[in-house]
Amino acid sequence: MPSGLLSRRQFLATMFTPVIHLPPIAPAVKPPLPGIKKPEFWFGEKVEFTWTDENSGQFHTERGEIVGANWNQPDNQWEYAVTWLSSTAYPTDNYPIADSNFVTADILSRVKAYAN
Repeated sequence: MPSGLLSRRQFLATMFTPVIHLPPIAPAVKPPLPGIKKPEFWFGEKVEFTWTDENSGQFHTERGEIVGANWNQPDNQWEYAVTWLSSTAYPTDNYPIADSNFVTADILSRVKAYAN
């Protein structure tokens, strides 16, 4: 076999290499853009959003995972895309829900222990 070519077995073995599941990647030490603060949350972090029902006055919690971060230049702040994984208001709904609305850090809080 010519040098540099893989046999069929070697080629297939490279395709099925096990994937290692790593914890969420921490944000870079330096902010991605000069003069901009580091994001408060990063991809893969579990977060929650607590809100009050206007009709009943009850508190509810939505829990999710950060899937995107966006710098909002006019408002001078980071905004986050969240995939919502559970809710105390709508426990029977089909989760996860990918919401296309960005949320700001001031309404999110980090979740340390999380169980779906």
